[in-house]
Amino acid sequence: MATEADSGDLVVLVTTEEVDAATVPAFAAELDSAMERYRSARQANTGQPSTLVIDLRQVRFLDSRGLQSLLNVHREAVAEHGRIRLDNAEGVVLRVLEITGTLDQVNGNGSAPSS
Repeated sequence: MATEADSGDLVVLVTTEEVDAATVPAFAAELDSAMERYRSARQANTGQPSTLVIDLRQVRFLDSRGLQSLLNVHREAVAEHGRIRLDNAEGVVLRVLEITGTLDQVNGNGSAPSS
């Protein structure tokens, strides 16, 4: 996973291609690490960056445990007056996010924004 700052947001590039029972522990750990960096950046910059962006462009499969990991990070961010945004989901991953309502819950509008 790589991170970079982009127009006031902290962008997290998720490089895992499949998020399933075998890979979800590493995925969740990457999300936790990203959340820690997001918290640190917000504290250092008095509330900036405002959004933790999770780029899902390379994720080709996402199971229920992966969804739970994304929702956990979303809840943490909201509890701390921040937010996350899911970007670039495609194919079956986008469909899962839409069917479960996760994309709408996290992004607030049901769309799949591009960076």
